[in-house]
Amino acid sequence: PGAAPALPAAARAAYAEATAQPDSFEVVVRHVQSNIEVRRHDLASLAPGTWVNDEIMNVVAALLLERDVRRRAAAAGGPKCHLFSSFFATRLYKDGGGYEYERVRRWTAPKKLARGGQPSACLLDLDRIIVPVHQGVHWVAAVIDLENRRLQFLDSLGGRDEACLAALARWLKDEFMDKRKEAREDVLAWPREFPAVPRQLNGCDCGVFALLFADHAARAAPMRFAQADMPDFRVKLCADI
Repeated sequence: PGAAPALPAAARAAYAEATAQPDSFEVVVRHVQSNIEVRRHDLASLAPGTWVNDEIMNVVAALLLERDVRRRAAAAGGPKCHLFSSFFATRLYKDGGGYEYERVRRWTAPKKLARGGQPSACLLDLDRIIVPVHQGVHWVAAVIDLENRRLQFLDSLGGRDEACLAALARWLKDEFMDKRKEAREDVLAWPREFPAVPRQLNGCDCGVFALLFADHAARAAPMRFAQADMPDFRVKLCADI
């Protein structure tokens, strides 16, 4: 963890080429487990000054989950995590009608988790569940910290979305009842935190910040990056994809 990584000139050249075709629907990457196709116009959302789109957010979340699985297999330590796609929060409480657990109940069925690459049959056995959230024109990340019994909202603009954490606490209560038949009203009283995190100083880098929040939360790593590092992190995200 730390500031932006050192990047070779070849990576920067590949990034410039990959992000230069916003009107192309050519498939560049197929991520089989998450069933995500990344097209050239998706990669173009990593170009300087642009908003990162759902496909980029979600394929990076899938890659972070794969990294977590590899780390567990190697007994490398660190928190055991799950990363949802951005559609989880949308389905859970943002779609018409508000909060509805039934819309996402099957997302955490053992077979569904296995198809997505999650080796744990029950998310309640993990340490952290990380949720990217799209707030219309802004990306944030939320963390259900099962290990420390708290919920966190990570926003590069310093926002406080109480409704988001309330919905996730309610989901956790419903998940305990559905998967373990446990009445866990206590989770509704877990602390809801809005920690100080690196701040964005423009109107376009929220998605990159949110992905970095997810990355660092999944590793329990200190967040030692800043606005000035975002151009290089855009290059690195493109290379990783």
